[in-house]
Amino acid sequence: MLRGAVIPFPGLRKAVWRYRLPLHSMTLRALFCMGLFVISLPPLHGQVTTPQPFLATLSPSAVQTGVATELTINGTDLDGESRLHFSVPDVQCQPRLDDKQKPVAHKFMVTVPAGSICGPCDVRVVGRYGISNPRGVEITSLPVVALPATAKSPDKAFKAALNTVITGVAVKQGSCFVSFDAKKGQRILAVCRPERLDSRLEAVLTLHQDNGRELDRSKADGVLDFTATKDGAFTLKLSDLMFRGETEFPFALTLITGPLIEYVFDGGTAVTLYGRNLPKGSAAVKRFGKILQRVQMPAEEAKPLLAKNPIRAVLFKTETEAAGADMSRPVALKTPTTFTGWFPERGKPRYFTFGAKKGDLFWIEVNCASRGLVADPFLIVEKVGKEANTFLAESNDRAVIATKEEFNSGWADPSYRFEAKEDGSYRIKLRNFFSGEPTEPFELTVQPVGNDFDLVAMPVALPKAKTVTTVDVNAAPLWRGGVAAMKVIALRRSGFHGPIELSAEGLPEGVTFAGGLIREGQNVGYVTFIAAETVKEWAGAVKLHGKSGSMAKSATVVFKVGNTAKESIVTRITDEVVLGISANDAPVLVEAENKVFEAVANSKLSIPLQVKRRADCTEAIKLAALGLNDAAAETDIAAKANNGKLDLDLAKLKLVPGDYQVVLQGTVKFKHKRGDDPKAAAKDLIFLVHSKAISVRVLPVEKKPQSVAKKS
Repeated sequence: MLRGAVIPFPGLRKAVWRYRLPLHSMTLRALFCMGLFVISLPPLHGQVTTPQPFLATLSPSAVQTGVATELTINGTDLDGESRLHFSVPDVQCQPRLDDKQKPVAHKFMVTVPAGSICGPCDVRVVGRYGISNPRGVEITSLPVVALPATAKSPDKAFKAALNTVITGVAVKQGSCFVSFDAKKGQRILAVCRPERLDSRLEAVLTLHQDNGRELDRSKADGVLDFTATKDGAFTLKLSDLMFRGETEFPFALTLITGPLIEYVFDGGTAVTLYGRNLPKGSAAVKRFGKILQRVQMPAEEAKPLLAKNPIRAVLFKTETEAAGADMSRPVALKTPTTFTGWFPERGKPRYFTFGAKKGDLFWIEVNCASRGLVADPFLIVEKVGKEANTFLAESNDRAVIATKEEFNSGWADPSYRFEAKEDGSYRIKLRNFFSGEPTEPFELTVQPVGNDFDLVAMPVALPKAKTVTTVDVNAAPLWRGGVAAMKVIALRRSGFHGPIELSAEGLPEGVTFAGGLIREGQNVGYVTFIAAETVKEWAGAVKLHGKSGSMAKSATVVFKVGNTAKESIVTRITDEVVLGISANDAPVLVEAENKVFEAVANSKLSIPLQVKRRADCTEAIKLAALGLNDAAAETDIAAKANNGKLDLDLAKLKLVPGDYQVVLQGTVKFKHKRGDDPKAAAKDLIFLVHSKAISVRVLPVEKKPQSVAKKS
């Protein structure tokens, strides 16, 4: 696989881009299949919780490789900020020093190594209370310049050189203006994708002649593609769709005359590229009315082009057919197979045929919208007959398997489990419900049932009352002597329904992983990280993965929401699962004996609990179980008590035989003093408690032998 050619989970990340139209209708049926539930714990709205680092903004929004750049951060609970953590390797970072060689608050000097892969990068702040949420920054090999605050009118437009990245923030109730010179026949690309920067900006970019006449505007993919018909000066006007602006509306505007690669078909030693301004490229297909070129070249020759590509191209396997090929005839597939092709224009259908024997089992999938492309694929499977075909099934959107406060886990790509009831020939009818432009590539697979899946991990959030309409940006801080829990969601593919064993690597000294399991047929599991009482402060990425599966990514809420009735929840996928260890003592630790607790299905099980209290934490604790079928499993730890028990009614919980990982969750009030001032008073805070994972094994009920009548 080529480095820099694909963004992990691109469809999930792009699903929240405000430029895009909704790609599919969402359903909630999978939530009930997963056993998601609301935990009946005391509401925490309005109460002060333990500090969690929150990074609100980052400036500037682009960094040139090989050049030292000053980054300014802004947020809350950034006490003891020591460094910035980047999702790309080997970035040098140190606090900005003043004239007296003392650190300047909220400012860091960073240098991204020359030759680093260009594209969006996640940046987090490391401080006393762990590691913050990410904010995007653009890594580029081009010079980066800041847009002057005065560039608010055409006559004061900032004069920019081509092949430059201009950074700034949108003007509230106004616009920004950038001018440049172009030669006749020069193809200039202006790229502005603020969603990659976790910006609230919905950019509208228009191009004007020196007389003010509008020539072109950016399309839904954030690209303005312009070829000059004469020498002259041109002006770009940038604003928010609703004319919002200021610090939460940053942008990075890239002006280039070089290659912009959008699709990569990876054939191993050779690749096929589709894009604009490609060296020796030939016209292949239109995207939003502009020509995309196609070129084939050795993979080694393509690597430097991809490394400097202003966007991250969408990666496919070897190209089966080129854009513009004859799509009117049915394609005969030899199963198992992966076919990479293109949708026809105006929503016309494509047909694929394959032979099958009675009992053959295949998983038919289309991958397109999940990669962020403007498509809504729909497929029909038919049995081919001599006179007429027999309809077997249709498939549209895949179901949502996460709440809207976690991430958008549904997308508009269909999948279907096919089982041949008889020998014969079968046909797939595939079409794109988005019948206009652009024409998009797709990947059609007809494969046996496999064991493919992706994993997405996220912090387990504080429970809240149903009436609460706020949404926070959560982290998973791990306090000394405590436990941090994460929810892990499996995005299953190829019809895989088996269990997924979870493991972790790259943990610092003093932190252990309690294991984890996503049960057969389920999509959710919970994992816990335990910190020793002597653990040191640490923050970084950890490797969380499932057996036979890929490394987990993580999900985050992008913006805090004050009222979900008035403001949309925006989430996205990040490249890393991170863990931040705070050198503050956790006020309480709940655990059970380190063994597997066994009981027969339909029986009852009582699990003794030990409670270790610190920081004068004497309150009663109400705990509810995560990882079971509903919220019936709850327990109360009495005030000042150092022990308790968890009673499980296996019949009421409807637990089938098998292994379970149970994590208890609750909240407790404790006193905590922030900062280094010995005279500062400690304040009451709410701490989110998670127990160490508890292993439960449900055994099958033994059948009683039937009595046999005696022979006379």
